This record gives sequence, C-alpha cells and structure tokens, in this order.
Amino acid sequence: MIGRRAAALVVGLTASASGATVDVRRLGVETADPQQWSLLLAAAPAAGLALLLLGDRRRAQAAIGVVLLGVWTLIGLIGGLSGPSPSQALLASGLFAGLGAAAWSLVRTAGWSPLFAVLAGVAAVHGAAGVSLRAAGFIPALTEEGRLVLLAYEPNHLARIAALGAVAAVSLALNAGRSWIHLAAWPVVVACSVAVLLTQSRTGAAAMAFAIAVPVIRATRPRLTLVLVAVAMLTVGAIGVSGLAGPVVETISRTGDRSLADIRTGNGRTELWPAVIQAWMDTPFVGVGPGTDFAVVSEMRRDGEIGWHAEHSHSLLLHVLMTSGAAGTVAFVGAIWAGLISGWRRANPWPLALLVLVGVDGLSEAVLSTPGPAWLVIAGSMVEVRSRATHIREPGNARMGGNQSAAQRAGRQRPRGRSEQVVRKPDRATADLFHRFLGDQSPPRRSNPLFSSEWSPSRISAVLPKARRTVRR
Repeated sequence: MIGRRAAALVVGLTASASGATVDVRRLGVETADPQQWSLLLAAAPAAGLALLLLGDRRRAQAAIGVVLLGVWTLIGLIGGLSGPSPSQALLASGLFAGLGAAAWSLVRTAGWSPLFAVLAGVAAVHGAAGVSLRAAGFIPALTEEGRLVLLAYEPNHLARIAALGAVAAVSLALNAGRSWIHLAAWPVVVACSVAVLLTQSRTGAAAMAFAIAVPVIRATRPRLTLVLVAVAMLTVGAIGVSGLAGPVVETISRTGDRSLADIRTGNGRTELWPAVIQAWMDTPFVGVGPGTDFAVVSEMRRDGEIGWHAEHSHSLLLHVLMTSGAAGTVAFVGAIWAGLISGWRRANPWPLALLVLVGVDGLSEAVLSTPGPAWLVIAGSMVEVRSRATHIREPGNARMGGNQSAAQRAGRQRPRGRSEQVVRKPDRATADLFHRFLGDQSPPRRSNPLFSSEWSPSRISAVLPKARRTVRR
C-alpha cells in the first residue's frame, strides 16, 4: 500500500495528464489554438500537486537527469519570454516543471507501480470519457479516414496514450499478485490494445511492439534475441528481393494516388521537417518556448510553407530543437541518455520499456506538445539507481516485500558494492511468464534449496533442520 501523499500524487497526475490530452475542438469549441486550452485543463490539478510538493520537507536525491531536465525547462522559458506567446510559454514551462517534479518525486518515494497506475488511469479516463460522449452523440469517434480519435488531437496521439496505458497495465498485472489491481489491469490492457489497432497508427503499434520486446529480451536468453533479429532482417530482405517493396511502402505510407495536400504520413513529414528546421534557425539558441509549437506550425501552414494540415513538428527531436534551441536540445538529449542508463541498470525492465516506447514514437511524433503521459515517463525515468535503498524500493514489485527477510526490510544487511547494487535480473513474474510462453520447462533457478535438483549430503544436512522446525510449528 502507498501513503496518502503518494495516493494524492497519483490522483493529481492522472487528472492533470488527462486534461493535457484533450483537444477541445472535438467538443465543439471554436479556437485557433487548442494547445492553450489543453494547458489550461492541466493547470488546475497541477496547482494541487504544487502544494503537495511544497509540503514535502524531505531532502531530494541528487540526479543528473533531473538537473538536465530543469536546465531544458529553464532554457525553454527564456526562449518563450521572447517568443510569439510569452504567457503561454510561461504556463507550459510551469506545467512541465511541476508535473515532472511530481512524477519524479512519486517514483523516488513510492516506486514505479504508482506511476504505472497513473499511465493506465490516463488511458482509462480518456477512453471512458470519449466513449461516453460518443454514446451521447456529442462527438464523432472516428476521423474522415475511419481512424479512431475520440478526444485526442489526432489518431497517432490517441495511439500513444493507449500504448503507454497498455504497457503500464501489463506491468501492474504481472507484478500485483492476486489482488483487485491484477483483475482490473487486464481489461485495460485489452481495451488499450484494441484502441491502438483502431487508430491505424503504425508508429504507435511499432512503439508498443518495441516496448514489449524490452522485458522479453531481459527475461529470455540472448540466443532468442539473435533469432528474432535474424528473422526480421531476412523478412525485410525477402520483401526487397521479391519486388514487393514498392507496394509495401505505398501501403505503409498511405499515399496511393492522393495528392500531397492529403498526405499526413512520411511524404508529408519530409515536406514539414525542412520548414521546422528553418523556423529553428530564426531562434537557434533558446527556441520559441514550450507550448507554442502549434502556433508556429499553423503560421507555416498559412504562409504556404507546408502543403498539408500539420499541427506540430511530427518529431520529438525537431520539436525540442524548435522550442528550446540548440542549448536546450543538448540538455534534453543528455537527460534522456541518463534515463536510458538508469533504466538499463534497474531490475525491473518495464520503466525502460516505457522510455523506449516514448523514444520510438518520438521518431515521427512530437510527444511533448503538452505535458501528457509521455512527459511523466521521461521525468520518472530520471530516478537513478545509486544506493541499495533505492534499488529495494524502486522496482515496483508488490511481492518483493514478502520475499525479503526481516533484516533486509529493516535495512540491517551489510552494505554491498556498486556491482551488486545494479545487477540486471528480470523480475520473477515476467521471467516465469515468458518461460511458460516459450515452452521452456526449466524456469529460472530459485535460491531456495528445496527447489534444487542437486541433493548432496551437505545440502541435505542444511535442509533437514529447517524441515524439522517447520514440522514442529
């Protein structure tokens, strides 16, 4: 169980991130800048989170990733104050800083499971609200192309929300044991997976597949990973040799015989990205500020620099470059690198999986247009694996506490070296699941000698006293 403060952070983050995902135009609101409304919807719960953070008197753990994200936010604020909309940049910078600090504080004090619950909750709240409004006849559920969108800005945006919710819910279902969380997580996984398919988002589906592959690789043998990579390379090569490359590319890019003005895919992005780079060159050091990219791209569209209805930069790297300049991009990339290193050191593979999902989706989507669930993942990933205390609290396995001895829980065990603190060992639930899925009849060896097949005289003499005490009880 988590404390009251952590529970309040979960509720506040869920409400604020859910508000940041809403496009008010879907509700019939006529506005030239829906991004401003999304920031306002996220601001009210964020104010309560700020009060919680100000009331926390505990000393924060120093983390290089948090410092770099703070530098990125500050540089973006400096650029925004001299940009096209200073007040909106100020609001966006405050939201990024506040929600990021809340997510980092939640993971640092209560582990990753509460933040997983936030991500799954955002997907559930957004989906339930959209389906309810569609059932009442207030909004259309699909775009003109027949893609699911609900309350999101576009189908790819909804796919990102659903993919993050699905991966987070899978982790909760595997690690929650036999509890109501386990029962509630699997329906969320199914609903979010169906939503990703209905959005027809290739980026969202690919990002979700890469995220699921992370715990698979960590829980299985390297030989299987090499086999999967070889199969993928042979498949791509066979498509190229057989002459199917043209139709496959046409199908993936959804171009067909449509004009460039109707394309919202790869070809359209190749027209958009040079225009975004040109906009960055106007303010190369500090950018135009966060929360203002919608207005900048809309101005490009009105000036005829792009020939399709783009509303953001469709690239995380270019989005950061345009909104925070070269200096902010260096700080942001450094923070992501720190998060990847820390994620690789963790025993729990799911935080790294979520960060990989955000990174893959960011190849063709601006995942930080608003401080939504993707930002919570990035901020939470900045928790570093440094001390043994952090290593014990952080994995987020609800059953870990029951498997530890009283001396371990009280922190009286002898200190360990750094190499023992960051051992990359998959969590038991994930490893057992994939061993059963792959048909392996030899699951990972348990430390309990009762499960071992090596029955030497010394082992028997070590087990018998324990058996006698068990029988006497």
